[in-house]
Amino acid sequence: MKRILFWALFASIGLSSCQDDVDRTIQTNLPVEARQLLDNSLNISESLFFAILRYGDYQSPNTIIPGCPTVTFTESTRTVTLNFDTKVACEIKNQVERKGKIILQYGLNSPSSSWTLTYQDYQFGEFKIQGIRTFTPKSLIEIQESFEGLRIISKNEAGTTINGNLTHQISRTLFGINTINSTGEVTGINPVGRSIQLFVDSPRKLEATCIRSGKVYPRAGKESWRISREPGKSVLHSLEYVAKDSCKVDAFAQLSDGRKLLLNP
Repeated sequence: MKRILFWALFASIGLSSCQDDVDRTIQTNLPVEARQLLDNSLNISESLFFAILRYGDYQSPNTIIPGCPTVTFTESTRTVTLNFDTKVACEIKNQVERKGKIILQYGLNSPSSSWTLTYQDYQFGEFKIQGIRTFTPKSLIEIQESFEGLRIISKNEAGTTINGNLTHQISRTLFGINTINSTGEVTGINPVGRSIQLFVDSPRKLEATCIRSGKVYPRAGKESWRISREPGKSVLHSLEYVAKDSCKVDAFAQLSDGRKLLLNP
């Protein structure tokens, strides 16, 4: 009986130790996980400005296009191709380099027609982005967006796959887009196979003047990110963008363990 009790106690200690090791591993990796969430958020929002521009905007010589790509048109299909591999001369100092192409197919010349943004060998900083995003106007100031199977791949070839439904509220001036405020939900699978879910709690705000000057961070917004754990558990992190002067932004993460981190010092 004593031998049985000894082995039961030994097994209990071993299981407890293993669980502690798992908890410590998760605890240690929380800042890394938060950084991945920021990367996902930026990769979703960084090319949104290109999609919100209208076909006629690209034809205007006054339109400033971040990244300074060459722009070509296919009139028969109302297609705009942005080639970031053959840039034109411009004075914009881009915060993050872009490579490859973005193809915008506007289709029918109708106020209610949907259009698509397709990534072709596209790279934003150290990340490759693959897939198609679809945009549908609901009014003069509101655009619905959806995508499935969008891939975000890091320099280490670690990939996140996401699906999303977003709503964008657009304000314009006589000089073009002023702000883009986005809300919605994104779901997917992160590089280690865990399910992720994004809720935009407070609208993610892009200011066109900052985007045109080469900056990529939203000027405001708060997001909640839920990440699955095994077995059948999850943790909740939040991400908040706080505006500073001259288009500078602080990106803060509130981790599930209570820590608050500045992710872009």
